[in-house]
Amino acid sequence: MSNEGVFPSSMKPDKFNEFLKNYIDGIRQKHGELNKRAYFKSNVLEKLFNISPDYIEFELQRNDLYVTGILFETKDTLDDRSIKEGLNELKKYLKERKNVIKCVLTDGIKFLEYNVDDVKNYEENKIINPVKSFDLGIQYTLDKIMDHFENLYELLFIPHGRLPVEMNIIVPRILKLINQEIKDIEMLDPGVKYEAWKKYVATVLGSESETSRELYMKQSLLYYIAVLISAKILHIDIDVKQILDGTGFLGKGILNFVEKDNFFDFIPYDHKAIRDILNELNLYDFTDVRNDFFRLLYEDLILPSNRHDLGEFYTPEWLAKILVDELVTKDNIVLDPACGSGTFLKLALMKKKDLGSKNIESQVIGFDINPIAVVISKANYITEVQDAKIIPIFLADSLMPNWLDLSQSGGNTQQKLDTKVDINFDEIIKGYGRVSFDYGDRNIQQMDEYLMKMKASIDNYIINNDESIPTELMDNKELVEKLREIVKDGKNHIWFYILRNIYNPYYYRKKVDVVIGNPPWLTFRDIKNTARQDMLNTLYKNYNLKSGAENKTQQDMAEFFIVRSQEYLKN
Repeated sequence: MSNEGVFPSSMKPDKFNEFLKNYIDGIRQKHGELNKRAYFKSNVLEKLFNISPDYIEFELQRNDLYVTGILFETKDTLDDRSIKEGLNELKKYLKERKNVIKCVLTDGIKFLEYNVDDVKNYEENKIINPVKSFDLGIQYTLDKIMDHFENLYELLFIPHGRLPVEMNIIVPRILKLINQEIKDIEMLDPGVKYEAWKKYVATVLGSESETSRELYMKQSLLYYIAVLISAKILHIDIDVKQILDGTGFLGKGILNFVEKDNFFDFIPYDHKAIRDILNELNLYDFTDVRNDFFRLLYEDLILPSNRHDLGEFYTPEWLAKILVDELVTKDNIVLDPACGSGTFLKLALMKKKDLGSKNIESQVIGFDINPIAVVISKANYITEVQDAKIIPIFLADSLMPNWLDLSQSGGNTQQKLDTKVDINFDEIIKGYGRVSFDYGDRNIQQMDEYLMKMKASIDNYIINNDESIPTELMDNKELVEKLREIVKDGKNHIWFYILRNIYNPYYYRKKVDVVIGNPPWLTFRDIKNTARQDMLNTLYKNYNLKSGAENKTQQDMAEFFIVRSQEYLKN
């Protein structure tokens, strides 16, 4: 096996050759099965193969490890006695675990791979032949070390046969795939989409500190993975182009899962990265998916050390379930104004299904300002409600920054039910100003039809130089003219996507029974964007949150979400 083998160069750490040699020297000096297991886990599984400890299962006083569907039993040495002992242990562990695809005995250097069925049927004190084994021996060269770790990579990541959709298998494999594919797409130009994503997220979260191009690329790959997995769950078995352009979902009656001109759809359908994703996903059976792997993929894509800057601290499912069980009823309308990956929404859908609710898709609604969170939340939604026509999850700011003029009366706010929201083009493409968008009283489907007419009118202007504006679009005459200018300048990439989403918090004012969720955990002083600070200042004063500048800087964003959430409630 050559050094250009299956081990991806993107996974190799700095001073790769030195790293491998140090591991071999280190493991030879370890004595005791638990010490060898810990050294192998830390240096090979976590550091070399970049597998999160969350997906490596082990018992403290036992010698086994379970990772990517493989059950390892660690021994101090591998002689006949310890091999027989190890096979007995593996047989015992198999009774406790499901979805094991391979069994392995190892001393940290030598690896003996066995079929699961052979281990299940193992007769005590007998030796069975492994299906594969590899060892360095006493004398070894650098090339032999490289070959050795190629074999180990193949053992962990290259399956033979179908894989179960199990957390400890699919999540680390998909995360590895994302990290591996980054280099394949880094030369692609997403155009204004990256700047739009960056500015859009930073404007709302308050800082650009974590809006890196690498994170954007990872989220783009996750977008394609989520769309393609969702197609498999829904049994949409057609050409990949028709899946990614949304045709396949439209054929199922789902109107807004794949929205064209979104933040992430810049990778060509025939690109290597898409083929690699399909090859990986084809290994799994998605016919009966019950695991919340979308949420885990979303959460694990952001390092814990970076989550504070994004205001993201994830709600344990058990805690979310307590709130959902308390507040969600058969027919009430539920809103999560900062839905993230959709934990509360998914549990609310499950509760309503159990209660026999009708028209569930009109009763469970979510907003978020993180574009990839909206994608993942929608994917979670259609795994629960596969016959949904419109998924009511929107890329929108639930703090409603365009509606700040509140009249105070006895401590209650009286809303001005105007139907306009500002579209600030300058945030993304300088020099194009801002224009009001009058959304009227259109529901989701009506808005989609309205925007299709607007797009057709703009296309007619570009193609035929027809400057007339249809009567039904005259309530947004200035917006149509601005979009014509932008399209003519070749900068029409995401605007109709934004228009379909941005107005929804305003539309849902006074239409909700319950607000539930876990808002971003930031304080006022974390917000660096001056326009955002001005908006929060206005909310701070209008809702009489506290007095004194020294208090305001410590104000938790959760408090702004709480007071703003009352505007959605019917009563």
